[in-house]
Amino acid sequence: HAFAMNCIRIIRETSAPEQLACCHNDIVATNVIDSGGLRLIDWEYACDNDPLFDLASLIGFHDLGEQKQQALLGAYAGGADRELEQRLAEQLRVFDAIHWLWLATRQHRSPQKNQARRLEELQMRIR
Repeated sequence: HAFAMNCIRIIRETSAPEQLACCHNDIVATNVIDSGGLRLIDWEYACDNDPLFDLASLIGFHDLGEQKQQALLGAYAGGADRELEQRLAEQLRVFDAIHWLWLATRQHRSPQKNQARRLEELQMRIR
């Protein structure tokens, strides 16, 4: 599939982060427990990565709009500058590419309408 190759190209061409950190890499609502303090579960995808990828996964998976993105980035970094915003945009693009590849694999094995719809949405966002 040509679009899969485009996603792989996006991932490969992304510059390596200056600093790595232990990242969850799958921060979605179902992996967060609020028991008086937030706790992350399901660490199967955890590895050293650009810390902004965790923000990107949260933003991308939940389709957070620009205002919420800015609030999240501001809370994370104590304010946002243009360079940080660009890095986040790059990581969001990487997340979308990985998410598309993951969903495409699932869709191939077990087709579902909601997955097909999400694949189309991601493809439009990645272009």
